[in-house]
Amino acid sequence: MAPCITIQVDGKQLEADENGVLLTVLVDNGFTVPALCYHPRLGGHSRCSLCIVEVNQGGQWETRHACELHCRAGLQVRTDSPGILNKRAWAAWLLLQGGPFPDTALENMLRQIARGKDLAPPGTNPPGLGTKAQPGCILCGRCIAVCQKTGRNHLTFLGRGKKLRVGFVGSRSHPEGCGACKACRQFCPTGYIQTNGESAFSAKLY
Repeated sequence: MAPCITIQVDGKQLEADENGVLLTVLVDNGFTVPALCYHPRLGGHSRCSLCIVEVNQGGQWETRHACELHCRAGLQVRTDSPGILNKRAWAAWLLLQGGPFPDTALENMLRQIARGKDLAPPGTNPPGLGTKAQPGCILCGRCIAVCQKTGRNHLTFLGRGKKLRVGFVGSRSHPEGCGACKACRQFCPTGYIQTNGESAFSAKLY
């Protein structure tokens, strides 16, 4: 069992397991820190940037991803400073550009975070651009991580830059394809994967 330590979050003292994932500690203690790319069974990938917080490093507050930060004794964290809320709003705005999303609750959450910082003109909502090859996929990498975890290795990132996407590729160890696994669908935070990875993604690079 990990030793229990004390950390400070928004001026409050909290007990946490040493080396525990900060994001999990924050959520378990009722702090509102959104996250899409993190899952307790898969770890964090710091791709959505919604879970950013500020950490005191030698008297200077630095922006870090809570999904990749581990608790240590004396850790000081801010989750709702004006700077963090502004950066989180921009992260939500950028994610919205990958819409529309099948999960309306997710889209509403992102719009609320972005609109809260007045990034859109009064009376308007930030629409998804809908120009991506895979609208509704935010490239969080959770489907790839769980596909690797199950040992099938059918999903991977293809391309680079603006052409980065998730692709389904063949596997010598599992030439039959996805089969009845559907683990990626269960872990997809946006609802983009409706059936399985094979039907949701193709192996075309461009």
